[in-house]
Amino acid sequence: MIQDDGSGLLGREEDPLIKNRPELVRDLTSSAVMGDILNHLLSRGHLSEEECGIIKANRTAHDKARELLDIVGRKGEAARRAFKEVLEEVSPHLAELVE
Repeated sequence: MIQDDGSGLLGREEDPLIKNRPELVRDLTSSAVMGDILNHLLSRGHLSEEECGIIKANRTAHDKARELLDIVGRKGEAARRAFKEVLEEVSPHLAELVE
């Protein structure tokens, strides 16, 4: 689980969404995986329709993955936990990268 210093902010080197970003971006580029993740996060209330639209509006799959990671990273601990839970369901090897 993600640990912080009590301030609610992780150091960049400790944040798994940043530390493992290259691998996450590479492996999130499957349109099926991305679609499943967006649908799950939307249905659970961790992404809005607008945020899904912003992600989908990106031209490349890599840019969509980067946008998703940026949005989840800004939304806080509950969204990060939900993202990890969704990854455990749709792509377990990716879930290990966000622990």
